[in-house]
Amino acid sequence: MCSTLVVKLQALSDPRLAVWANKIQIPLVIDPSKPDNFDEIIDGKRIIAQNVADKYTATFGAPLNLDPEYVGMPPAWSIIPQSYNLCPNLEQAPLNPHVSHINSMYKQASGPLLKARLLSAAEVCFILSEAAIKGWSVNGTAAYYYNAGVKASLDAWGIGSSYDAYIAKPGVVQDGTLEQVMEQKWIASWSAAAEAWFDYRRTGLPKLTAGPAARKSVLPIRFYYGVNELSFNPVNAQSAADRLEATNYTAPDGKNSPWSRFWLLQGTGKPW
Repeated sequence: MCSTLVVKLQALSDPRLAVWANKIQIPLVIDPSKPDNFDEIIDGKRIIAQNVADKYTATFGAPLNLDPEYVGMPPAWSIIPQSYNLCPNLEQAPLNPHVSHINSMYKQASGPLLKARLLSAAEVCFILSEAAIKGWSVNGTAAYYYNAGVKASLDAWGIGSSYDAYIAKPGVVQDGTLEQVMEQKWIASWSAAAEAWFDYRRTGLPKLTAGPAARKSVLPIRFYYGVNELSFNPVNAQSAADRLEATNYTAPDGKNSPWSRFWLLQGTGKPW
């Protein structure tokens, strides 16, 4: 699980977190009373001395995440992913007991919550809410469609009974802003990450930030024209690249950069 999503779901006490993620297997606990280098699992918890935590922070430039239930992996983690949060297994792709993995149901070939969706009811509702905010002619208010979008997403994940309590929470109860609509649409786009990226590119919402080891300080907004296009269709590929708009983040790639603006974004100032 990515910490960007986990932290937001935790902040909103969002019931979808428990549907999408497993809790960590072994919580980390710092015990300042323990002698230096103490590191043992006791009663299902990994108890470590303060100097063990301090050494980790000094090495990786970030503190340990001591949440006892859900811990997400930061995007673009600066060293090696398997080292995060004192994972005891540094082999490639380990089962880190100190971070949250996606729910075990995703190991199954099929299931009631494993349905493919080309266009969800929640997405349609959030699109209509955005349209209403922008003053476009739709059959309902922005608040109506926002609430309906939240409800549709909760229903889709089998937790519709939590709607009344969830929709009244601070940060969730509708405030009429596009920022809130896009945040809930982003959450509802779990398992449809491309849709969330397309929304981010055109709106800059939610206000996502690049990880610590990312090549640039902002998120990319397009794919490269790759080797196949440049090798086998060079004239058209180069012509298309020339029509891209360079940005402050384009260099040193040239216009064929993930940080150049394609036609739909040119002149919008979005997403950054």
